[in-house]
Amino acid sequence: MIRLAANLSFLWPDRPLVERIRAARKAGFRAVEFQFPYEVPSAVIKAELAANHLIALGINTPPGRANVGELGFGAVEGREDDFERSIDEAIAYARGCGAAAIHVMAGNVETRRRPAGRDVFVQNLRYTLEKMNICDKRSSSKPCGIERQKLTFLLEPLNRYDHPMYFYSSVAEVAEIIDEIAAPQLRLQFDVYHVARGGADPIEQLCRYYSCIGHVQIAGLSARNEPDTGWLDYRRIFAVLEEIGYEGWVGCEYRPVGDTDVGLSWISRLIS
Repeated sequence: MIRLAANLSFLWPDRPLVERIRAARKAGFRAVEFQFPYEVPSAVIKAELAANHLIALGINTPPGRANVGELGFGAVEGREDDFERSIDEAIAYARGCGAAAIHVMAGNVETRRRPAGRDVFVQNLRYTLEKMNICDKRSSSKPCGIERQKLTFLLEPLNRYDHPMYFYSSVAEVAEIIDEIAAPQLRLQFDVYHVARGGADPIEQLCRYYSCIGHVQIAGLSARNEPDTGWLDYRRIFAVLEEIGYEGWVGCEYRPVGDTDVGLSWISRLIS
């Protein structure tokens, strides 16, 4: 059974974040996800989610300076301190609002620096996982200071068309890092839009890499609008997800063409 989650950084863009939570519940969603909700205190988000009986799936690590196009620091040489601060902030926020996962953003890296960037990224991911293991073994009162909860860390390739400088663009690159680190908390965030926009067959990739998938996101191709726009066959994609035994949520991370609620009519057309 396909379980849809609302990405509240994309849906209902005409209203504040807290009101988007209420809109998601009214529209029938049972889970939500965010990209960068940091401007709203995590306690406010947690309270609003509880009031609307919604599950928080995940957030992204802070991107850095949005005005210059930064997309995180995971694989960026010389920004290790910035990475540590960003992952600490993301962990604290996720725990504060009850989110179950964090997408660890790799950042923009020049082509010639990507081999070195990979080493930096692996080191940063190991640091994060070690930090979490240490925290999980200690009392919640020290030194983490926040009630403990298990977190999953997600890695997501972004397509070169939209993000030409991003560290990685293929599922294979992410899968290699996940295999190398071999930690159960580290999983692939499979964004059907990014995979297809990058020129790969999302169905073939789903079947090949299903064992390391921790979360799935969807949008239509090519304008990243509702899933029933463009040429992607989401009826088939949803069927494949069920065939491979995917039991997680599917995040609706698309830009509505018009009114979000009107656009949600795609659900009844594509999911029976």
